[in-house]
Order: sequence, then structure tokens, then C-alpha cells
Amino acid sequence: SRKKHQETSKKWNQSDEGKAYKKEKNATPEETRKRKVRKEARRITGAKKGETVDHIIPLSKGGTNSKRNLRKVSPNTNFTKNKK
Repeated sequence: SRKKHQETSKKWNQSDEGKAYKKEKNATPEETRKRKVRKEARRITGAKKGETVDHIIPLSKGGTNSKRNLRKVSPNTNFTKNKK
């Protein structure tokens, strides 16, 4: 029924999956490019959920997104490093 469909749609839109879809759909080209770079970096390093990808030589200091310059670390390690 129409009401049931509306309720299901509302629940999906409020779910994490629905929010991610909406965010991706409305993303600017720059946001889309950054998301693709992050996804590729996670694939290259094999980073799992809860791990982050870190640049050995930061991009701001001339580092690249190449496999040799990426490593997976725990979120705490990367956060601590950035605070220095």
C-alpha cells in the first residue's frame, strides 16, 4: 500500500545507508573526487573498518597518494600524530 511504502522510504532515508546515498547523490565534484581517492587508498593498503590510511610523507610536504607513501594505522595513532 502507499502508506506502507512511504513508511519504508522514510525509514530508509533515515538509515545510515540512506544518508550516505543522499550525501553521495548531492556531492560536489570535489567531494566525489576525494571520496574516490580515499576509497582507492583503503583498497591499496587493505585498511579495514576502524583503521585509517596515513601518508608517510604528508601531501602538504610533497607526498603523493602512491602505494609506497600510504600505510594503514589505527585512528588513535593518526590523531596523535596530527596533534604534534
